[in-house]
Amino acid sequence: MEMTPRTPEPELRTSVEETRERILMATREIYARAGSRGTTTREIADRAGVNEATLFRHFGTKVQLIEAMRERCLQANGVSLRQTIESLSGPIEEQLSTIALSHIARLRGNEDLIRVSLLEEPPGSGEASLTWRTPLESVRVLAEYMRGLIDHGELEGDATDLAAFFATLLFGYVLGHRKFWRQRPGNDDDFVRFVVRIFLRGARPRHGH
Repeated sequence: MEMTPRTPEPELRTSVEETRERILMATREIYARAGSRGTTTREIADRAGVNEATLFRHFGTKVQLIEAMRERCLQANGVSLRQTIESLSGPIEEQLSTIALSHIARLRGNEDLIRVSLLEEPPGSGEASLTWRTPLESVRVLAEYMRGLIDHGELEGDATDLAAFFATLLFGYVLGHRKFWRQRPGNDDDFVRFVVRIFLRGARPRHGH
């Protein structure tokens, strides 16, 4: 849904935080549609209802503004994975399903930014990349959770490999569902039940369940 350009107003009528929020929201909308090259500070200022001087005073340059927007959105979307895991209870199937649905929701909330960022990502950027910083941190947190299950004999294998495999399935589902899953009836719950079932068949100890 496109934002209606605001009429520039004196900054005294709004707080610094409100002004920055409007600028970041406008930046996200334009960046998700046009990418870094197609995003202009003039259009951002028009959408946010400020002048370009205000924009530069808050963020310095267009590059710094886009990075601030991406960092805010990619790192602050929804409840953190660690908080989700800390609240878990019940059978392992239910725990993994809760993790998966929560992670899918976070990814989908930023799917537009992730797609554009991946297209613009320079080769070899690795862990320093903002695009991958949050997903990699999620894998590390998920590996801690998996390690606890391994210690209790509920899973077997390398905790990091298990976490990366589980997270990759969810990442691929969010970014590829329109191509690979569009003909499949059902919803996220159906996919998550399927993933958890397949994951546990391979990760549970052979002498267990």
